[in-house]
Amino acid sequence: MSEWRLKREAQALAALKAALAGVIDPDDDQALRDLAEGETDLIEAIDAVMASIAEDEALAQATFRQIEQLEARKDWCRNRADRKKRALLAIMEQCPELSGLRRPFGTLFVGRSRGDVVIDSEDAIPPQYKRILPTPAPVPDKNKIRRALADGINVPGARLEDGSPYLGVRK
Repeated sequence: MSEWRLKREAQALAALKAALAGVIDPDDDQALRDLAEGETDLIEAIDAVMASIAEDEALAQATFRQIEQLEARKDWCRNRADRKKRALLAIMEQCPELSGLRRPFGTLFVGRSRGDVVIDSEDAIPPQYKRILPTPAPVPDKNKIRRALADGINVPGARLEDGSPYLGVRK
């Protein structure tokens, strides 16, 4: 049922009410309902639209459930892929001679992440290593601190941890 049909039937009822203005009491709801039901398809159009709304809501709910299931499957697949990557990384670390191994899906190598900046004491961080945000207090700028620590500059209250190994695949 289309909204267009619903509007057309409502317009037909309005035209009938206007034509019968002197005959039907505008406050007689039952007479107006009888007019709508007997002389137009408005009631049927309303029923059809209500049924269509129920169908659309059921479809939306079913789609929502499918999305939830697909999200769970996506997470499961990502976790499985991560487990496989960790297993490959362990093998590659045990057998460094395999680094640069060319395979149909890519070339395997073991790399090291650039390491994480760990803030031991936010108060000890000098102001030049803080970002000024619209918040009341400046916060440490980890990118600036990382560059300084990598250049051998001591930044009080911060240190650079060794990067963790990761498995890379060049395609």
